[in-house]
Amino acid sequence: MNQPDDSNSIQRARKKVKVGSARVVSSLLATVTLVGAGSLGVSWKLVDDIAQSVTPIASSKELKSLSAPIINARRNPQTLSQDVRFRSLRSQLFALGKRLPNDSCLIVDIEGKRIVSINADMPLLPASNMKLVVAMVALDVLSPEFVFSTSLVGKVNGDAVEGDAYLIGGGDPLLVTGNYPATEPYPTFNFTRFENLLDVLRSQGITQIKGSVVGDESRYDTERFSPSLGLGIKSTEVGPLGALMINDGVITGNPIKPDNPALGAVTEFTDLLKNNGISVTGTPKVGSAPQDLSVIAKLDSLPLSDIVADMLTYSDNKFVAEQWNFCNGNSKSWISAPGSFRDRQD
Repeated sequence: MNQPDDSNSIQRARKKVKVGSARVVSSLLATVTLVGAGSLGVSWKLVDDIAQSVTPIASSKELKSLSAPIINARRNPQTLSQDVRFRSLRSQLFALGKRLPNDSCLIVDIEGKRIVSINADMPLLPASNMKLVVAMVALDVLSPEFVFSTSLVGKVNGDAVEGDAYLIGGGDPLLVTGNYPATEPYPTFNFTRFENLLDVLRSQGITQIKGSVVGDESRYDTERFSPSLGLGIKSTEVGPLGALMINDGVITGNPIKPDNPALGAVTEFTDLLKNNGISVTGTPKVGSAPQDLSVIAKLDSLPLSDIVADMLTYSDNKFVAEQWNFCNGNSKSWISAPGSFRDRQD
């Protein structure tokens, strides 16, 4: 018997079924689909049985409706409004910057964020901006409640002061007579009324001073100007300075300020006393008060915070000079004052 030829059978099969034909592809896809569906069915049945065997640990609760929306612009207004606010402000500041001279600078920081910076690294003369530094240091060193005190000392016997009466300056930069502000181009408004000393003397029944009124300006030294000031500044912007000054060192009726402001102060005070019924036998002079004299009257200024406001309003150079010395600790000299200010700023 002849055996069938296997090779011929394979050849005939290949002719009937070609790899990649539509019949083969369809058969394979159907097989894969059936296998996949069967696997998914088994998996679902298994998970469903497990889920039915789990006992819930708590009963479900119905959520209450929210009283406020989860997303609300009012919950964080700063974050949402900051960009809008800063963008508007920045636009206005840049418009201002365009109107400034080329040798000006403008730097604005708000809430720790730099809003505008124009010529921030350009070296410039600080000019009156230094008053801000002086004000800051004065308030820090002396406190906003600090007051300047001007004292009159002497020996009182009945209705008279026996011997000289000493007017001791405490550095009050706004010590003026009542009529003086009306003569100023920019009137002092937080001043110390000098006539209050006169009122105290009258209330004590004092009618005469058997001696002179002596001005004591020993609180500071007698250097009248900062060494760095030029002649033009000395003659137009500031006058001679000292610890005892009345009316910015001006003597009524004299257009030129005296070289010694303390002498000018006691000259004014002597005239004030005489014009109000208190006689003074001696002529005004300057000197240091003995330690054994009693305080007859004391005149306090307004709080430093008010005086600083006056200085910054009218850019008062006299006040700057007074504070430059007064904030310098125990020193009376201009020389060591800049170092003291730098130390406080640091």
